[in-house]
Amino acid sequence: METRPTFAIPVLAACLLFAGNASAQSPAAPDPKEIAEAGQRSLARFQSEGAVWSVEIGPISDETLTVNVLAAANRRVTKVSVRSPRGTGEMVRIIERDGVWYVLEEGKPLGKYRPHEAPFSVPGARLFLAVAEPAFIVDPGQISSLRYESCSGGVGIYRASLPEQLRTMLSRILKQVQELLDRAPSGKARKQLEQQQTALREMLERGVRVEIDLANGLIVGRGDIKTPMALRDFRWVKTPPEEAFDISGHKWPDHTGDPTEGVDPNDLVMFGHCRGWRVGMKDADTDTCLMNLKTGEMRRVPYRGPISATGCFLEPRTRVVVSGMDVENGALSLFEVDLRTGANRRLGGELLTGGHTLMPAASRDGTKVAALFNDFSAGMLASQVVVIDVKTGKATKIGKPMDTAFLSWLPDTGGLILITREFVAYDKPAKATVARMSLDGTITPIVRGNEPVLLADGKTILFEGDDDRLWRTCDLAGQNVKLFADGLRGYGSPSPSPPGDRILWSRVDPHVGPRPVILKIGSTTPTPAVTGPGLWLYPTWR
Repeated sequence: METRPTFAIPVLAACLLFAGNASAQSPAAPDPKEIAEAGQRSLARFQSEGAVWSVEIGPISDETLTVNVLAAANRRVTKVSVRSPRGTGEMVRIIERDGVWYVLEEGKPLGKYRPHEAPFSVPGARLFLAVAEPAFIVDPGQISSLRYESCSGGVGIYRASLPEQLRTMLSRILKQVQELLDRAPSGKARKQLEQQQTALREMLERGVRVEIDLANGLIVGRGDIKTPMALRDFRWVKTPPEEAFDISGHKWPDHTGDPTEGVDPNDLVMFGHCRGWRVGMKDADTDTCLMNLKTGEMRRVPYRGPISATGCFLEPRTRVVVSGMDVENGALSLFEVDLRTGANRRLGGELLTGGHTLMPAASRDGTKVAALFNDFSAGMLASQVVVIDVKTGKATKIGKPMDTAFLSWLPDTGGLILITREFVAYDKPAKATVARMSLDGTITPIVRGNEPVLLADGKTILFEGDDDRLWRTCDLAGQNVKLFADGLRGYGSPSPSPPGDRILWSRVDPHVGPRPVILKIGSTTPTPAVTGPGLWLYPTWR
């Protein structure tokens, strides 16, 4: 079993973090030193003995989630169940032993995986696993930074201030929401903005409720009235029952090998995927999955945080870059993930903190990654283009913040293809223009259009027409505009293969939802890229 950060607060979302800048302690507050000493003793015991506990999350809407855990040395069993007016059922069970996760969903074996690589039907299950990890106070500073409120039944109740970077980001978002309200129409859109405004104000003003068992330094409650988390029935178990870790009785499909070994690296692609989604459901969270197009084998990209969004491959295609929920600050940050070893490395340094970093695109030689960073200082839609040196992890700003997306590198890494967007009205789409951006920040408009991607020859831009939604090509000057194939209406998110002879697309099927398909250059007959159910978004081939 991997080492877990049981000495720190695991993060479900930004509101579960706490840092300094809280008001002074009440004179009647429990002694932080004594709580930390109790936490240190509990942590030492936890690392050497077995324990059992449960965590209740919610209710969220009409559902309450329960995570039951039995841990012992290098073994663990985790069960995630959901309770609602429609009934109660077990979603996921994970039996961890010898560094392998044996995963069952709704009682059926999904397979055995390396840690963090099981593609759960509901990506949110990883959030529940993260928040269910026990956290012990081991440093008096963790208590000193909280605002003490009261004590009941041996449980101290505190309020945690938000980390300064997160507080700054949320304050900026609140300002932008107010500006949108000033010009938003009435009806549903305005109501949603008003709800966002209320939630942001409450979080900034009140902080987050934290409950601590004073006898053992264990955090037993986090969150607010709307989305509470409560750890219950924590107790030590010297001799856990062996049958709890039994894996016999099932055939476990083996997904524990190195996914890059003995395969053509050009067969590897990434998707944002939610296997449990069906047509008619509301939008669902997706997590980044790796698939071998030739064998159909799929697993989760082993980002160690709760959830991530697709990004790009790095040569020789044994590493990827994803936008992951950062457990340090609650934002979306860039992480390099080694597909062979599962190692994670945060990219961007201090420059890319206090905001979200999205849409990473790798240069063809794999030495640089361009991405979009938004700390909301220039508006909700204005992103700063940054370039990251992969070797050092250092980020550099390029140009000024603007409304942009869809980055592609020019072959000589001397600039980027992207779009610029012009605001029209709150209830109307922005006007998009394909443009070229040099590394000194100069923007040169090319042609009206959206979702541009540079094809393998380095001279041809594939883009979607801004008015008729048909796909076309043009050269780097915006000349020689031609219809691509038959226009491919209903296609989106093109991602060319590394050799450039094929393109991975997302095509909307009214019966099953968005589906990834492959088209050879010059063909109009697609080949399905996947056969399994669920929601498939953001196909990434290079």
